[in-house]
Amino acid sequence: MRALVIFTVMLLSAACAPLQPATSTTKSTVSAVATAAVRGTTPAWRYALPPRWDISQVRIGDTAVVIGGRSDVRVLDPASGRLRWQRDGGASAILLGDTALYGGATGTVVSRALSSGRVLWERRAVCPIPTDGAPVGGVAVIVRHADDLIVGCNGGRLVRISAASGRIRARSESAFVAERIWDIVPLGSCAYGINGSSSGATIRQHAAILDCKRLRVIVPEQDEMQILGSIGNIAVLDERCCNGPPNVYRPATIVRANLTTGALSPAVDLTPEPNRYPPDRIGSAAMLDGNELYLIVDRSLYRYGDPRSLSTSPQRIAADLADFPMILRHGLLAVRLRVDGGSITDEIVRIRNGALEPRWSSRESGPVILGYHADVAPDVLTIGNTNLPRSQTFVRTYDGAQLFVTGPCQMWGANRDLVLMVCITDTLVGNRYLEYVAAYRWHDTAPR
Repeated sequence: MRALVIFTVMLLSAACAPLQPATSTTKSTVSAVATAAVRGTTPAWRYALPPRWDISQVRIGDTAVVIGGRSDVRVLDPASGRLRWQRDGGASAILLGDTALYGGATGTVVSRALSSGRVLWERRAVCPIPTDGAPVGGVAVIVRHADDLIVGCNGGRLVRISAASGRIRARSESAFVAERIWDIVPLGSCAYGINGSSSGATIRQHAAILDCKRLRVIVPEQDEMQILGSIGNIAVLDERCCNGPPNVYRPATIVRANLTTGALSPAVDLTPEPNRYPPDRIGSAAMLDGNELYLIVDRSLYRYGDPRSLSTSPQRIAADLADFPMILRHGLLAVRLRVDGGSITDEIVRIRNGALEPRWSSRESGPVILGYHADVAPDVLTIGNTNLPRSQTFVRTYDGAQLFVTGPCQMWGANRDLVLMVCITDTLVGNRYLEYVAAYRWHDTAPR
C-alpha cells in the first residue's frame, strides 16, 4: 500500500518488511548536519473545550485559529488563544484565507469574516445530506484555485463555487465510486486531480482528473491509481500504486495523460533490479519533483529523469538506507541513514543533481517512529521516541526549527509561529475526558 506511505499519520515504515542491509552506500553523498539541543517547552496558551465536544478539523492562519466541531465553529486569536467568536453549525471542512470558509454534514458552505464572524454568504445544498439510502454525505474538503472554490462532497461529487459570492458555477455530472474525497489538487492550466477512498473488506484508493470549468471527466476514476503531479499540460500517473495482487505487482506503472484530450500514453512498468527485490517483500513509492521522476524501492532511491521521455536505465541515488524513506511535500524526503558504528541518523533531504542534500539531521538517541501529517501540517515532520512515552519532537522541514512536547497530546495544525495540539486531561465528564487546545511556539531555527 505504497500511497499510504505519503499520507498515513505516524506510519511505521518497518511494515514494508524490507531486507536487512549489510552496508550503506550513501555516506559519500550525505553528510550529517549538527542540530541545536532541543529543550522542553510549555504552551503559549490553552483553550478549554466543552465536555463531549467533538473536533472535526482545525486550521491555523496568520490572523486566526479556526476550530470546527460537529455542533459549532469557534475562532480564536492566535497570539492569546482568546475566543473571538463562535457560531452554531458544525464544520468538517475548513479553508482559511482572508475569510473563514467551512462546510459540514448538512451540505451547506458558509463564508464569514474572520474578525467578527459576520456572514459574507451562505450556500445551502452544495453537497448531499446523508440519508438512509445514501449514508455518506456532507462537505469533505474545500480548496481554492484562483477565483473558484472547489468543494469535494462525501459520496464523490464535486462542486465549483465563486469564492466572492458563493454562486454555484458547475457540478460534476456523476458521483465517483469513492465514498470520501480527501484531496483536490490543481493540475496543468485547467484541471483537478481528485483523490478519495472507499471502505469494505479493504480500504480502496480512487483517483480521477476533471477539467476546471465544467468539472467534466478527463481521466476516468480508477482504483489504486495515484496522481503524481503534472508537467505543463501532461499529468503523470502511477496506475498500480497501492494494493495490486502479487502476480501483477510492479514498483510503479507510469502513464502520462494529456489534460486537454484525456489521451493516455502506453503504460511503462518501472522495475529496477527486479531480481534483487522479491515481490512479496517490496515497499515502493513514486515521486514527481519538478520535471524529475523518482522511485523508492525498499531502501533504495532511483532517478528516472523527465517522465515525458522516460529512461529505462535509472540512476541509483541511494541504496541500503536504514529504513523506507518517507515522501514529504515540496520535493523533500525523510530518510534514516546508518553511520559509522551502526548508529542511525534521521535526516530531511532534498534530491539535487543526483545526490541527497541534507536540510536537517539528528543522531538518534533511541528507537523512533517518524510521522507526517500532510493534510494538517505539510511543513512538519513528527518524531516520536519510543523510549520516552508521550513525547514528540516536531521539525519544520524548510528550515530545521524544532519543538519538543510532552504529554497526552496530538498535533492538529501548524504554521510558521505555532504548533497546535489537542490534549486530554485527567478529568472525566460522563464517559469522556475533558480536552483542551494548546499552542506551542517554535524554538529558534536550528543551524544548517
